[in-house]
Amino acid sequence: MKKIAALFLMLVLFLSIASTSFATNTTSVGAGTITIILDGTTDWTSVADANLSSAKRIKSIQFNPSAANDILIVRAYSVTGTVIFNSNPTGGTAPVIKYYPPYGKLVSLYIDATDLTLDTPASASVYIEYEE
Repeated sequence: MKKIAALFLMLVLFLSIASTSFATNTTSVGAGTITIILDGTTDWTSVADANLSSAKRIKSIQFNPSAANDILIVRAYSVTGTVIFNSNPTGGTAPVIKYYPPYGKLVSLYIDATDLTLDTPASASVYIEYEE
């Protein structure tokens, strides 16, 4: 009887872990554009996406904050890379845009989740334009 109870408990535990959904960033890639919905807990890198695996010539980065005081920092190449975009604490939900004229900035992008401050992660987004 103890073995059956132990097996039942293990089955319930396994099923509860298997059905748990973990948050993740959502990336959409279009013609010369990348849109990212950040989950607030997972790092994002352009290298992880097969469509973006090589460095891109970035034309602009737009942060659409979820609330005042949201912060987005985008780095070049890695978690320790040079900061190429810093929204600073936002004053509201107005987009923060940085342009890289005239020819863009050639980089792979990295967003470290520990650099983010998002009031409502699912309501914040990042829109990136790049040269194809």
